[in-house]
Amino acid sequence: MTTRATADTTIPNRGALRGHVIAALLLAATVFGAYSVCLTGMVAHRDDYWLLWEPVPVLEIWNAAGRWASGLIFQATWYGAESVGDLWRPRLASLVGIYLLVVGIYASLRRLKYSWLLAVAVASLTALLPTFNVYAVWATCAAFAYSCLTAMTAFWLAVASSRRDKVWQSAVLGLAAAGVLFVAFSIYQPAAMFYVTMLVMAVAAQGGGSRRQILRWEIHAAVLVAALGASFLTFKLMVHEVRNIDIASRAELATNLVKKAGRFVLQPVGQSCIPYFFVDHWEKWQMLPVELCILGIFVPIGLWLRLEGSRSSRALRIAALMALIPVSYVPNLVIASDHFPLRTRAAIGVTILFLLILATSGYLRRLMTDGQGRQRVAGVGLACAVGIAFVLTRYHLHNYFFVPSRIEWDAICADVEQAARNGPPEPRRVVFVMPDADKPVARRFVYDEFGASSAGCYWVTKGMTGLAVREVAPDRLPAFRNAEFINVPREQSPPPLQPGDWVINARRLSADSLPHGATDR
Repeated sequence: MTTRATADTTIPNRGALRGHVIAALLLAATVFGAYSVCLTGMVAHRDDYWLLWEPVPVLEIWNAAGRWASGLIFQATWYGAESVGDLWRPRLASLVGIYLLVVGIYASLRRLKYSWLLAVAVASLTALLPTFNVYAVWATCAAFAYSCLTAMTAFWLAVASSRRDKVWQSAVLGLAAAGVLFVAFSIYQPAAMFYVTMLVMAVAAQGGGSRRQILRWEIHAAVLVAALGASFLTFKLMVHEVRNIDIASRAELATNLVKKAGRFVLQPVGQSCIPYFFVDHWEKWQMLPVELCILGIFVPIGLWLRLEGSRSSRALRIAALMALIPVSYVPNLVIASDHFPLRTRAAIGVTILFLLILATSGYLRRLMTDGQGRQRVAGVGLACAVGIAFVLTRYHLHNYFFVPSRIEWDAICADVEQAARNGPPEPRRVVFVMPDADKPVARRFVYDEFGASSAGCYWVTKGMTGLAVREVAPDRLPAFRNAEFINVPREQSPPPLQPGDWVINARRLSADSLPHGATDR
């Protein structure tokens, strides 16, 4: 009897282990297959040039903004990087972080008693979101996935705190959770709100008593408020002006709440709803009604069909889930800036993705009573969704990062090579004629990420030119460092050429570029 009982328990354990291994391999194939080009495509994007050329000022800015942990990760992942060809190192670190994050999502969902297929669906599609496209390809953002991962760790520490009977044990674990979440905020504040994303997954979990243990609201609220407060206090203590950059202005609180709410609904929320893996091809007037249909009708009804319990219990949980959507974006809602780039959407994007998948599973449960048939349909649907997202990820990386960045970099290198060959050996000035940033090389651009111009950033141009000198004329690098560097903005005409000048004419990039299209900033 004992032998048989042992065998009966071993077989399910082996099946579960096999499922975990398959999931880990699928997620590895998704992450490293989609983003393999990030390790081989030797180009840089915007701040990457600045970080390679002058890392010290950037570290000063991050520290002044309270993001000291991001600076530590930067020093570890960028160690030894001196040229554009070395950016595979921080990008590899970012891919490892993204992979660990999606494995953590899968493991968390399985621990919360979600099905294997749903856990794999959420984890694999998370890896392909536009936000993580940015994290993978923009080496400057290499640390951001670790902010999400750290916030996830803080969540499970808080859960462990809620399950302790002794007050002192609960307090110690709660303080540890708040401390870990504070570190996540010190990496990147918007991504640290992934703690709320984990809370959403727990609210929607099935399982009665265990859910009540997990949702000790007072512990989660205390951890979140304590970490946010510590992060804000650290910012206030560390903030100072760095190289004429007013860091303190970044923490000014929003005053026009109506405008802020409107932009929030139309940008982070709307662009996270439809169409999910297309980077903002929708006009705002088209987005609003579809967004209202999705979050106002499709998701609530689907959640009603998916969740178990009494009507009042389901209604309360659905209300809590919908209310947590804006909470997951709180750092960007309370500050005055209306800039909502994709890199700030790790928490809210995954939250809405999870709710969409969960609601879809609710409709499948109602429409298909046959469990095996439902699993097959869900599996085919997941394969199609991941396939589409995979193709679009490769398309976005190719057309909005690597091709435009390569055109820009080659043009700057060509001008530098010509100046070094035909110009004075020791230039008195290096004149950089900036392009029109609203007309980049790419067909369209989204914020300062997808398709945005690097040569159009005044803080990037010197580093971009210096790295080009190091690449094509390294013997002229000392002369370049001694020369006066002058930016000529797009609204100014190029100055008359003087005998001691090197001229880098990046303005021709706008004329030679691909056809321009829609923008969203």
